[in-house]
Amino acid sequence: MAPQHAATPDVSKTSRNSPKAVYQELRRMLLDGVIPPGEAVSQVQLAKQLGVSTTPMREAMRLLEGEGLLVFEPNRRMRASPIRPADVDSTFASRIALESVAIRITVPLLETQDLEDLNARLSEMDEAREARDIDSWDSAHQAFHALLVSRVGDPMNRAVRWLADQTERFRRIGFGAAAPTIWESTMAEHRQIVESCRSQDATSAARLLGTHFGHAALALFEQWSLEHEPAEVRAAIAALDSAPAGGHRP
Repeated sequence: MAPQHAATPDVSKTSRNSPKAVYQELRRMLLDGVIPPGEAVSQVQLAKQLGVSTTPMREAMRLLEGEGLLVFEPNRRMRASPIRPADVDSTFASRIALESVAIRITVPLLETQDLEDLNARLSEMDEAREARDIDSWDSAHQAFHALLVSRVGDPMNRAVRWLADQTERFRRIGFGAAAPTIWESTMAEHRQIVESCRSQDATSAARLLGTHFGHAALALFEQWSLEHEPAEVRAAIAALDSAPAGGHRP
C-alpha cells in the first residue's frame, strides 16, 4: 500500500478566506514539500489554486517570510526557502542543544497523565506505521515530541517550535515516501526516551533525545548524499556526553 497524503483542500469553502486558514494551508504545503525548496511562488496562482482571494494570501506569505519558509527576492518574487546542507547541519545541531535542555527541565515535572499521553502517542504512531499513513504518523510524532518539552517557558518553547518545524521540513522532504522504512528504528528510540521519562532520569532522557535527533540528521545527509561534513551535529551529539548529571526528582 502506498503512503497516503491528505489532498489540498479548497480553503474558501470552510474558512471564507480566513487569513489564518490560508496561512496554515500554505505553511503545510511548504513544510511537506508540496511546494519544493527553491521554487518560485506566485501569489495570484496560489490564491487561485486554493480558491481564495489575494488579500489573505498576501498576508499569509508575509507571515511565512518572517518564519523563514519563504524568501523575498530583489525582483519582488517569492521563493520557497532553499535547503542548504550547512543549514540542515546547523538547525539540527541547534535543536539537539536546545531540546536536550528543555527535556531536562520537563522530565522532573511530568505527571502520571503526561506519561499516559506519551504512551498514547506511541500507540498512535504504531497504528499509523502499520497502515503506512504518513500524515497520521506525523501528527502523533509532533505531539509526542511537544510533550517531551512541555514544561519550558514561552520564549524557549517558541524557539523549540521553530526549530522543530524546520527540521520536520527537512525530514519530510528528505525521506518522503521512504519514511515508513525508518519508522521501526525511530520507534525503538522513542520508547527508550519514554522509559527514561518514566524513571525520572532527565540526564538519560536528554542524551537519548539528542542522539535521536542526531541520527535523523545523519540519515538525511546519507539519504541526500550531501557533500558536507555535519560538524555542528557531531559536536552537539558529543556535548551530550559532557553535560552534567542530574535531573532526578527528589
